[in-house]
Amino acid sequence: ALVVAALAVPIGYAALRVRGASFVIVSIALVLVMLLVFQSWASFTGGSRGLTVPRPFPDLLRPEHHRVFWFLFAGLLALALLVWWLIDRSRFGLGLKAIREDEDKAESLGIPTFAYKLVVFVVSAGFTAAAGGLYALWFGDLDPVFQFSILTGSYLVLMALLGGVRTLFGPLLGAVVVGTALEYFKVEYGSTPLHLVATGLLLALVVLFMPDGVLPAVAAGIARFRPAQQSIR
Repeated sequence: ALVVAALAVPIGYAALRVRGASFVIVSIALVLVMLLVFQSWASFTGGSRGLTVPRPFPDLLRPEHHRVFWFLFAGLLALALLVWWLIDRSRFGLGLKAIREDEDKAESLGIPTFAYKLVVFVVSAGFTAAAGGLYALWFGDLDPVFQFSILTGSYLVLMALLGGVRTLFGPLLGAVVVGTALEYFKVEYGSTPLHLVATGLLLALVVLFMPDGVLPAVAAGIARFRPAQQSIR
């Protein structure tokens, strides 16, 4: 996590110079470049064969091994939610919200927008790397083609969009729904590309009809049926 956070500084310094669709294109290009690098660097990553990671608890049976990592992942999730909550209620978080709404206006008000984005980019990279490190220790086998797949990034985006990026538990809800659905489709229809079709359709529906996520959409629907509050004026 520390190494990736350090690498995220120069990467973010270059990538965050662009916005919107350009940033998405730069991110996809970075993933493809990393895929080619790690496929070619066979002495370090195993190339196309992948990398075998030693088990940290070799004496544990598979059920106990999974149980230990369940608690490790739950602890990392709790830490990430705590950091998100603290940032959301800080002056730094207020600046990030201003950047989200209108970056140019936020910059005109004196907010160091580039520095704020770089800091949150590095924090995000550190947590992503910690999760990836735990995954490597738990799964024990890393395949560059799978780890640097564009689909993995699209799943993460779908999880965040589905739950709602403006709420604390929105992305968590999206992760539960998307993760469960993916496992179901892979078990039932793993020999067909149906799970890819379902993912694409769900992403399109969310972007078209619930751009703010499920939780904000549900809250807006409930508010629509509430009696209108009348002012004494």
